[in-house]
Amino acid sequence: MASTKTITRKSLGRGAFIGSLYNAANDKFCGTTIFKSKYPNDSINKINIPHTEILYEYENTYKEKFNKLDVGAELKLSVLTGLIPLEGSGKYLNDVKNSLRSVKGTLIYKITTVDENLDIHRDDVRACISTDGFTNNQNATYVVIGIKWGAAIMASFEYNGTNEENRSHIEGARFSVKLLGDVVLNNRKLPQSFNEARKVIAEFPLSIEQCNDGKGVPIEYTLYPLSELATLLAQNVTIDSMITELSEETILSVERVFDDLSESKQKLNDLYNDAQSTSDFIMDGVFGQISDRVQEVRINEAKFRRELAECLIKVRSGKINIMELEKKYKKISHECII
Repeated sequence: MASTKTITRKSLGRGAFIGSLYNAANDKFCGTTIFKSKYPNDSINKINIPHTEILYEYENTYKEKFNKLDVGAELKLSVLTGLIPLEGSGKYLNDVKNSLRSVKGTLIYKITTVDENLDIHRDDVRACISTDGFTNNQNATYVVIGIKWGAAIMASFEYNGTNEENRSHIEGARFSVKLLGDVVLNNRKLPQSFNEARKVIAEFPLSIEQCNDGKGVPIEYTLYPLSELATLLAQNVTIDSMITELSEETILSVERVFDDLSESKQKLNDLYNDAQSTSDFIMDGVFGQISDRVQEVRINEAKFRRELAECLIKVRSGKINIMELEKKYKKISHECII
C-alpha cells in the first residue's frame, strides 16, 4: 500500500521480512515481529517490476556512492556514522581508496524484480497482529509492510601507484579486482582480471533466478508507523514515531566532511608510504611524526564516528538540539582533516 505516512529504507544487505519491527532513530531492525500468526497469503499485493540498470562509478566519493545506490538522506547519516552494519552490495559504500594516487572504477549491475506490499487494513491481517508488539518493543517506531526485491553486484578495478600524468593511460589487465554482491555466484572463483569479472557479471541474472524463487533478495523496505498501526487497531498506547529529520543542508555538510576526511587519509597514506620507501634518506624523527599523525587521524575518526552516532540518535529522538550535531561534525575539520 502507498501512504504519505510510510517511509522507505534501502536494505544495504540487511535481511528482514513483512512484520519486522524497526527503530528509525538508529536505523536498525529490532529483531522481532509484530505478528503472532501467519497473515493470509492473498493479503500480499505482488507486482512484477523487472528492471535492469548498469552504472559506472569512478569518483570514489561517498556522495557518488550514495547516489548510485539511491540511498536516502537519513540513511546516509546512519551509514557514515557506522550505526548500521553493511552486508552484500551495501559494503560497496565503504569500499574506498587508500591512496589518492590510485585510479579506481566500479561497474554496478542492479536488478529489481518484484514489489510486495501487505494490505494492513484487512480484518484478517489485523487479527494476526500481536498487541504485545506495541508494549514489548519500546524502541520500535515502524513495522515493515512492503519489500522490493532484486539484487546488485559491483566489480571494482583499482590500479595503485599512478601519478597525475599517467592516470588516463592504464592498462586494464593491471587492475586489482574486487567483487561485492547480494547473491552467491555458484562455482565461481574470485575474478583476477577485467575479462573474468565481466563474465561473472554476465551470469548475475542467472544467479538471481536461483534465489528466493527468482525474486532475489530484499533491496528496499516500506515502513509503516507503529503509532498509526496502534490507532488502526484501537490500541490505547503511546508510541512516539515522530523522528526529527535533519535538513538537506546538514546532511550534505556531514557527507562533505566525510569525503574530505577520506581524501585527507589518502594523502597521509601516500606521505607515509613515500617516507617508508625513502626511510634511509630522512630523519627518524620525521618518519615518526608522519606515523604518529596517521595513527592520530585513525583514532580521532573512530572517536568522531562514535560520538556523532550517539548525537544523531539523540537528535532524531528529540532529546537534543540539531546545533549539538553541527558542533560535532565541524570539530572533525580541525582534528582530522589536513
